[in-house]
Amino acid sequence: MGDRKRASRKRAVGTREHIVAYLTDNAELFDPGGMASTRLAAAVGYPGSSVAFAQLLSGMERSGLIEREVRGKRTYRIRLGSAGAADSGAA
Repeated sequence: MGDRKRASRKRAVGTREHIVAYLTDNAELFDPGGMASTRLAAAVGYPGSSVAFAQLLSGMERSGLIEREVRGKRTYRIRLGSAGAADSGAA
């Protein structure tokens, strides 16, 4: 069971790297309808639920990897944060 936790943690780290790489290549993702999170999940091929992806993005925002423009339950813009830009520059 410990191996399962380790595997899922590794997958989450890979997803973070995919998100940072996508935003490095595209500067930002903007959706006028407020569905930027959904578009980003599709762009990076995220296989999990939308709730899990929202939690992943929230954690990335708290750690400074990304910045989001959120109003209510809608996400209109996602871009690299200062820590994400530093990570992509170091890679």
